Amino acid sequence: MSDVSLNTIVLYEHKNFSESGRKRIIAVTKYASQSKHSLHTQDFKDCLSSLKWNLEEGVVVEFYEHHDGGGRVYQCYGKNEDSDTHNNNFGDCASSWSWWRYSD
Repeated sequence: MSDVSLNTIVLYEHKNFSESGRKRIIAVTKYASQSKHSLHTQDFKDCLSSLKWNLEEGVVVEFYEHHDGGGRVYQCYGKNEDSDTHNNNFGDCASSWSWWRYSD
Protein backbone atom coordinates (compact mmCIF):
# COMPACT_ATOMS: atom_id res chain seq x y z
CA MET A 1 0.00 0.00 0.00
CA SER A 2 1.47 3.32 -1.02
CA ASP A 3 1.80 6.27 1.33
CA VAL A 4 -1.25 8.46 1.83
CA SER A 5 -1.08 11.38 4.26
CA LEU A 6 -2.99 11.07 7.52
CA ASN A 7 -6.71 11.93 7.28
CA THR A 8 -6.55 11.91 3.49
CA ILE A 9 -8.46 10.01 0.83
CA VAL A 10 -7.23 9.70 -2.76
CA LEU A 11 -9.95 9.12 -5.37
CA TYR A 12 -9.28 7.67 -8.82
CA GLU A 13 -11.55 7.74 -11.85
CA HIS A 14 -10.31 4.34 -13.05
CA LYS A 15 -9.79 1.05 -11.26
CA ASN A 16 -6.37 -0.12 -10.07
CA PHE A 17 -5.39 3.45 -9.12
CA SER A 18 -4.75 4.34 -12.75
CA GLU A 19 -3.16 7.75 -13.23
CA SER A 20 -4.61 7.97 -16.77
CA GLY A 21 -7.87 9.50 -15.53
CA ARG A 22 -8.97 12.08 -13.00
CA LYS A 23 -7.57 11.93 -9.48
CA ARG A 24 -8.66 13.92 -6.43
CA ILE A 25 -6.96 14.20 -3.05
CA ILE A 26 -9.28 15.08 -0.17
CA ALA A 27 -7.84 16.30 3.13
CA VAL A 28 -10.86 15.03 5.04
CA THR A 29 -10.61 16.98 8.30
CA LYS A 30 -10.32 20.33 6.50
CA TYR A 31 -14.03 19.96 5.72
CA ALA A 32 -16.89 20.37 8.21
CA SER A 33 -17.64 17.13 10.02
CA GLN A 34 -21.13 15.59 9.94
CA SER A 35 -21.99 17.54 6.77
CA LYS A 36 -22.58 16.29 3.23
CA HIS A 37 -19.96 17.40 0.71
CA SER A 38 -20.68 17.21 -3.01
CA LEU A 39 -18.33 15.41 -5.37
CA HIS A 40 -19.95 17.38 -8.19
CA THR A 41 -18.22 20.57 -7.02
CA GLN A 42 -14.94 18.65 -7.10
CA ASP A 43 -15.65 17.47 -10.68
CA PHE A 44 -15.77 13.87 -9.48
CA LYS A 45 -19.47 12.93 -9.37
CA ASP A 46 -20.32 9.35 -10.41
CA CYS A 47 -16.82 8.37 -11.51
CA LEU A 48 -15.13 6.84 -8.42
CA SER A 49 -13.60 3.48 -9.38
CA SER A 50 -10.72 3.06 -6.90
CA LEU A 51 -9.47 4.81 -3.78
CA LYS A 52 -6.84 4.81 -1.04
CA TRP A 53 -7.22 6.22 2.45
CA ASN A 54 -5.36 6.82 5.69
CA LEU A 55 -7.61 7.92 8.54
CA GLU A 56 -6.66 8.32 12.17
CA GLU A 57 -8.37 6.10 14.71
CA GLY A 58 -11.95 7.22 15.28
CA VAL A 59 -12.37 8.99 11.92
CA VAL A 60 -14.97 7.53 9.55
CA VAL A 61 -15.72 8.65 5.98
CA GLU A 62 -18.83 7.63 4.06
CA PHE A 63 -19.47 8.08 0.35
CA TYR A 64 -23.10 8.21 -0.76
CA GLU A 65 -24.80 7.32 -4.01
CA HIS A 66 -26.99 10.45 -3.87
CA HIS A 67 -26.16 14.06 -3.04
CA ASP A 68 -28.42 14.01 0.04
CA GLY A 69 -26.73 10.96 1.58
CA GLY A 70 -29.30 8.47 0.30
CA GLY A 71 -28.85 5.28 -1.67
CA ARG A 72 -25.85 2.99 -1.42
CA VAL A 73 -23.11 3.79 1.11
CA TYR A 74 -19.37 3.05 1.05
CA GLN A 75 -17.55 3.40 4.39
CA CYS A 76 -13.82 4.01 5.02
CA TYR A 77 -11.84 3.89 8.27
CA GLY A 78 -8.27 3.08 9.26
CA LYS A 79 -5.71 2.72 6.47
CA ASN A 80 -6.68 0.73 3.39
CA GLU A 81 -7.36 0.82 -0.33
CA ASP A 82 -9.84 -0.58 -2.84
CA SER A 83 -8.54 -1.17 -6.34
CA ASP A 84 -12.01 -1.67 -7.85
CA THR A 85 -15.12 -0.26 -6.14
CA HIS A 86 -17.25 -2.07 -8.73
CA ASN A 87 -16.51 -5.28 -6.80
CA ASN A 88 -18.31 -3.72 -3.81
CA ASN A 89 -21.33 -2.58 -5.87
CA PHE A 90 -20.17 1.03 -5.63
CA GLY A 91 -18.44 1.71 -8.94
CA ASP A 92 -19.08 5.07 -10.61
CA CYS A 93 -21.91 6.06 -8.29
CA ALA A 94 -20.53 8.31 -5.51
CA SER A 95 -22.17 11.74 -5.46
CA SER A 96 -21.39 13.03 -1.97
CA TRP A 97 -19.44 12.23 1.16
CA SER A 98 -19.23 13.07 4.86
CA TRP A 99 -16.94 12.37 7.78
CA TRP A 100 -17.09 12.29 11.55
CA ARG A 101 -15.20 11.11 14.61
CA TYR A 102 -16.60 8.38 16.84
CA SER A 103 -16.65 10.98 19.62
CA ASP A 104 -18.79 13.47 17.61
